[in-house]
Amino acid sequence: MDKLISNASVTEIKTVNKQKITNKVCLPFTPGSLKHYLVQWEQITRNPFVLHSIMGLSFTFIDEILNSNSRLEYKMSKLESDAMTVAILELQKSGIIEVVSPVADQYLSPVFPVPKPDGSVRVILNLKSFNENLEYVYFKMALIRDAISLMKQGQLMFKIDLKTPFI
Repeated sequence: MDKLISNASVTEIKTVNKQKITNKVCLPFTPGSLKHYLVQWEQITRNPFVLHSIMGLSFTFIDEILNSNSRLEYKMSKLESDAMTVAILELQKSGIIEVVSPVADQYLSPVFPVPKPDGSVRVILNLKSFNENLEYVYFKMALIRDAISLMKQGQLMFKIDLKTPFI
């Protein structure tokens, strides 16, 4: 089990050529199964950003990688380590993550546990170092009051349960 934790503590994000990093690199992230419902999303919106996000995201790296391997391991107690093993195996079983083999010039980011009220842990992927290597794109997070102010009579709002957002 300890071998699983040490291997799972580092997550391969993307192999990049350190000499040429000015091109767009598509990362294999697609928000859950949303891409399978593109036709339905096209009936809801024509917003190109939303539709592009449904199909997957792409990121532009800066010219020079600052730190491709940040602090990769966090000290954990035996209890935390065991809980992480269970959580990682569940993510793997669900198809959210998969075992990968090390490759040259891979970009690694660490994971760490955050306790949940039920005693299990939430696996957190620390992308701080990764984000420092991306071109900055301004993003304004909308507030609930902004969304409410856009509502018109007869429109509906809904809430998404993010307990398992990747499935």
